[in-house]
Amino acid sequence: MKDKQIDLHRVITVIISIVWMAFQTYIILGKPMNPMLQVPVHLVFALAIIYLYNPIDKKNEKLRKLKFLDYIFYAGILFLAYYYICETVRLQSRVPYFSALETIDIVAFFVLCIVLLEAVRRTLGWNLIIFIAIFVLYALFGQYLPRSSGLRSTSIRPLEFVELISMSSGGILGTPLTTSATYLFYFMIFGALFSTCGGGQLLIEIGLKFGKGHGGPAKAAVISSGLLGMVSGSAVGNVSTTGVMTIPMMKKVGYTPEQAGAIEAVASTGGQIMPPIMGIGAFIMAEMLGVHYMEIAKSAIVPALAYYLAIFLVVDFIARKNTNNIESKGFNVQPILPRIYLLLPAIVLVYFIITGMSLMRSAAYAIAVILVLNIINPKRAAWKDVWNAMLVGCKQAASIAIPTAAVGIIIGVVVNSGLATKLSSLMMKLGSSGMFLALVLSMIGCMLLGMALPTVAAYMIANILFVPTLTKLGVDRLAANMFVFYFGI
Repeated sequence: MKDKQIDLHRVITVIISIVWMAFQTYIILGKPMNPMLQVPVHLVFALAIIYLYNPIDKKNEKLRKLKFLDYIFYAGILFLAYYYICETVRLQSRVPYFSALETIDIVAFFVLCIVLLEAVRRTLGWNLIIFIAIFVLYALFGQYLPRSSGLRSTSIRPLEFVELISMSSGGILGTPLTTSATYLFYFMIFGALFSTCGGGQLLIEIGLKFGKGHGGPAKAAVISSGLLGMVSGSAVGNVSTTGVMTIPMMKKVGYTPEQAGAIEAVASTGGQIMPPIMGIGAFIMAEMLGVHYMEIAKSAIVPALAYYLAIFLVVDFIARKNTNNIESKGFNVQPILPRIYLLLPAIVLVYFIITGMSLMRSAAYAIAVILVLNIINPKRAAWKDVWNAMLVGCKQAASIAIPTAAVGIIIGVVVNSGLATKLSSLMMKLGSSGMFLALVLSMIGCMLLGMALPTVAAYMIANILFVPTLTKLGVDRLAANMFVFYFGI
């Protein structure tokens, strides 16, 4: 009976993933869809995937008696799908903050918040929820703060709060989630397929070619993580692919386990700042700045190279200082040139982005190239593995959609309560004695956010809290965004 339940769970997960991919394909091939339908439907799919992959008893079998809660949340997700699909005409035509709210709107608000926050808890823990709770309390009770604090606000009325968070582009359905729905989904699929069909392994092996001399395995970890980061933009993806080879080799030649793990972690983290395909925060940055993504990527080239050069030098110094004279003769890898064609999808992706094609279509064409190459490749990946990679891509896309949606609550509160302006005024007073102090305070704030939250959430919160101040002090908008992005990472 238990095996049948597991099989049924798997079948449902696969079916929802297929329908989600079909929906996202329709967005490319079909007619343009109104954001007030496209974005919430994207979120509904993401929520369904997250709950299917993270049942309440996943980490603790003692919670199996609470399994009924999962079915309540599934019902909530179905209700949200019904609400945003069936009410889409009214939601699109109503006048924000003027048209009266209906009972179903208020019910949908509570269901959306509960289902979304529980999804955050299951995937990211309590940290982001605590941040959200603090800002929501400020929105509702900010008027009671002392005037001397400089943070007192005119509180948002409850019905206005409902409309802001769940019925407008200023809350959960705002720019970050729109970015997830319009092109981040496709980049997740591309990354998963590129890795499975040989491109990711090839980049790793190119990096391993440098694993000779002092600190060879550590240098290989740095270079392979940098190369893989150019197309993955993921710290976790880098660690899970390059780390399984480089960490054991680093330990074998004399690095301590702590050093090996730290080197791999730091090198893989740089994948988020390595062009041309940077971390998710960089795509959201382009959307929020209203510039083409290549402007972000071009600006990041020198800092990214400097980052990896610094790591490369550090691991070399560690190797030379070590009394065991850490040294390696290198790794045995297969010939590179006969497989260089596997990099074609990444080249196609970068070419289309540079020529000005939309990120969504650029990623879609690159995915098509991967699939075609896998058909003609004599050493093609098994189609079962290709299919599993697409399912993994859906899971990763869902993991991105959830925090971007949740952070929309914070963004809505900060912007509409005037908190951003008040914080900016306070920091301006500090910055009046010199920009350096304002930069240091912003740096510390971003690092604290980065320690508690995933990169995308840390960047978006830092963006609304610190970037306005830095720009008022004369820092270029792009530079200010890069500043908080790097320290958030």
